[in-house]
Amino acid sequence: MASKVIRLLHWGEDSLAFLVLFLLALFPTMEVVARKFFHTGVANSTEYTHYLVLVLTFFASIVTSREHKHLSISFDFPFSPGVKEKVAVATSTLAAALTMAMAWAALSFALNGFDASDKVGPFQIRTIALALPLGYAIMALRFVTGLPARAWARGIAALGLALGTLLALEPIFNALTSLGLLELPPEGVIGFFHQLMGWLGWPLLLLLIVAAVFGAPIFIVLGGAGYLLFARLGEPLEVVPNQAFAMLTSSSLPAIPLFAFTGFLLAESRAGERLVRLFRAFFSWAPGGLAIMAILVCAFFTTFTGASGVTIVALGGLLSYVMINSRYDKTFTKGLLTASGSIGLLFAPSLPVIIYGVTAQINIKHMFNAGLLPGFLLVLAMAVMGVVHAKRVSVERVPFQP
Repeated sequence: MASKVIRLLHWGEDSLAFLVLFLLALFPTMEVVARKFFHTGVANSTEYTHYLVLVLTFFASIVTSREHKHLSISFDFPFSPGVKEKVAVATSTLAAALTMAMAWAALSFALNGFDASDKVGPFQIRTIALALPLGYAIMALRFVTGLPARAWARGIAALGLALGTLLALEPIFNALTSLGLLELPPEGVIGFFHQLMGWLGWPLLLLLIVAAVFGAPIFIVLGGAGYLLFARLGEPLEVVPNQAFAMLTSSSLPAIPLFAFTGFLLAESRAGERLVRLFRAFFSWAPGGLAIMAILVCAFFTTFTGASGVTIVALGGLLSYVMINSRYDKTFTKGLLTASGSIGLLFAPSLPVIIYGVTAQINIKHMFNAGLLPGFLLVLAMAVMGVVHAKRVSVERVPFQP
């Protein structure tokens, strides 16, 4: 019975995430159609799109924590299984503590950062912002439940939830005040909290750096470091979720999930195979034509998927098979495909360039213009290498096939 309930919850999470992604793609499409054919627009479509990105981000983070696929940096240390398990418990405990602390801070931000009159369409922005504490809280719980089903492991990790609550005393009292349960936060408790964080700030920060080496999620390392430094300085901790909210509702960010969705459709469809056949027909008659074909296909595909890794997964097997069977060296083929996939990141509408532009507050159009020349030079250099290698190993040319 319990397993059925869990599967139902997982299905609900996946369904809601897909629904939000569908709506995120639907509103811009409706806006384009309305402007093109009806010379009008969809009311609040831009605002809906911005806030859907926020909701999608935290639904995706919930699913990611469930699947244990948070981005992290870890090293395969030669520890015994018992030591590795204890390290995992310690890392999960710290991650649960900091995520829980950010959940409380996000709740205080959602309650105090907006008035009831702040709305987008019929929806209160305060209600939409509750996606932040909900996402953080569920991730914190899953850092505990994701450990092996042993009482001592989950018991220790559960202490991280209590520690996270302690690390968020001030935001908790701010939230209680906003709800009308307190008139003012108690000054004695707030003073004790500031003193406590002055003592714990640096030790916890050092532990966080060590945890990063042992596989703590990168978002925990970066967000937790900011949280601890703000807490140590006595600054309002609601600043951390406020920055996340401002970033996730910026005007440029919807391009990221939409291009990721486009890349998924390209990778899962047969578009890659059709691209290979097209470019092979155009270029395989020339010296090094297959290498040029591979370079152009990889660069073109990565431009839209936004990740060279996706290109390698989607096209690497097919392209390597074609090139190796055409007498290209196996090592050269792997290197060519890996390097060519990264070239596409320089051309519009490359996702990493958009992310960098949003983060650094730089004009994205100017960045794409600046990437054209180095991108074309890299394509040319790779093509020259392909031609030279093809002549050296006497690769057979294939006549043009319209």
